[in-house]
Amino acid sequence: MNKKNLFDDESMLKILPGKLKEFRKRNGLTIYDVANEVGRNASSISLWEKGKALPDVYILLKLCRLYNLESIEQLLQPTEMDKNALTKGEVELVNLYRGADKKSRDAAKLLLRAAQKEV
Repeated sequence: MNKKNLFDDESMLKILPGKLKEFRKRNGLTIYDVANEVGRNASSISLWEKGKALPDVYILLKLCRLYNLESIEQLLQPTEMDKNALTKGEVELVNLYRGADKKSRDAAKLLLRAAQKEV
């Protein structure tokens, strides 16, 4: 089994931005609070949380201490909530379903149930 490298740029850009924001909010901090604690400006923090830039390892260590995390890996591992997040296609289906009338919603449910039985 080939374990995915949590520290590659693709993983970091996909997972890290949301985690940084999640941990900041969970700790009741503003972007300015975090910037002050790690010695960077608020725009840097904002870029990291938007996935437009990556903090260096030294800053990641400071963030881990700030958020009381044991390792940088905790910032990069998807949680169960991340794994259960809807894909863009699923969001589109939900929105289409919500916008449909009752008859169309019922027909969609029947179609999906029939397709599920075939699998």
